[in-house]
Formats: sequence, structure tokens, C-alpha cells
Amino acid sequence: MKKFIFNPGFIAAFLILAMVSNPILAKKWIVNVQNYSFTPYNLTHVKAKDTIEWVWQEGTHSTTSTSIPEGADSWDSPITQAEPSFIYVPMVNGTYFYQCTQHANSGMNGTFVVSGASGSDELDDTENLAVFPNPYRDFLTLKLRPGVSPVTTVHIYSAGGNLVRVVDCSKMAGNSFRIPGSSELARGVFFFKFTDASNHVLIRRIIHE
Repeated sequence: MKKFIFNPGFIAAFLILAMVSNPILAKKWIVNVQNYSFTPYNLTHVKAKDTIEWVWQEGTHSTTSTSIPEGADSWDSPITQAEPSFIYVPMVNGTYFYQCTQHANSGMNGTFVVSGASGSDELDDTENLAVFPNPYRDFLTLKLRPGVSPVTTVHIYSAGGNLVRVVDCSKMAGNSFRIPGSSELARGVFFFKFTDASNHVLIRRIIHE
């Protein structure tokens, strides 16, 4: 069975899955957060649609954007024992600067440089999953390429990186199924983290109307 692999990204409404091989897996970058540093503090080879995750190690901190490329989404999230992680998916090329607001005077800051954005959020021909419509209101449809590993769980995060809903897909059979809308989701941008049966994790940016 082929692995369920696809790029995260913003998918145009009602696009179907392209029937091609050699899918591409976006990279996940881990930044450890502790007293008083981000490690690594400088990432220079991030690609658009990669995932950056800040992970708590000790102390009370935050990750807060200070200077980012025009058109990119800003962020501000605590990184504490109670809220131990935050994810961000860059979609715009350029250099991103961020800091811990509590320890900015101590030099607790970091950067990452993003390249590879094409300016188009449409489904490309390397992907194994179609997600539509996007934006969606009542139902979000997932359509898998035949033979790929099925989706088992979907974690839904707000644009600020907070987990708002977990959807169990393990009992959904077939290559196409729907996720119903939820009153838990306000209108706006969300990040959907899809986990397949082989424990591969990928993220897409979805708009809920």
C-alpha cells in the first residue's frame, strides 16, 4: 500500500485529485523553547508550506512575530507547560523575525527564511488528497487517491495555533468521505492536520465560512 503523502496548502474549491505518482512530503521543523533561547534560532532553508512547530522545554515563554513579509499571517502564542506547542505554516517568501515577549530584552528571538512560494494555492499534480470545497461551510469532503493509506484522525487548529477540534476518521470507509461542519469553528482560517494509518502527518490551510 502506498503511503498517504501530500503537500499542505490552500486548495481551490472543487478541484479533483491528480492521478500521478511521486508525491512530495513537506518538511516539519522543530524549534525547542527553553530558558532563554529558541533552538535552533535561525532556519534558512524553509520552504513555503513546510510546518514550523515550537515545542516547550522549560520556563514560561511565547513565540510572537515581530517583522514578517507582506501578506504573511502574524502570530502570537504562549509556549508554556500548559500550552506546550504552536504550529505555523508559512505561505509567503521572505524572512520572518519573532521573539519571546517575556524575554525580548534578554535576546530571546529567532528567524526563519522561506522560499519556494509560487503565488498559487491550487492543488498541484504531486498530491494524493483532494480537500474541497475550500472555503467550506456545512461539509468538507476528503477524496483519497486509490491505494494510499487512509486518514485516521484530523486535528483542527485555529489560525493562532490552538487546537479546537479532533475528528476521528478511523471508521470512515472508502476513498471519499465528508467531515461535517461544527459550531466550534467560527468563520476564518484554520489549519487541518491530517494523520494517516502509517502515522504520517500533513497540514492544509482551510477556510471555514
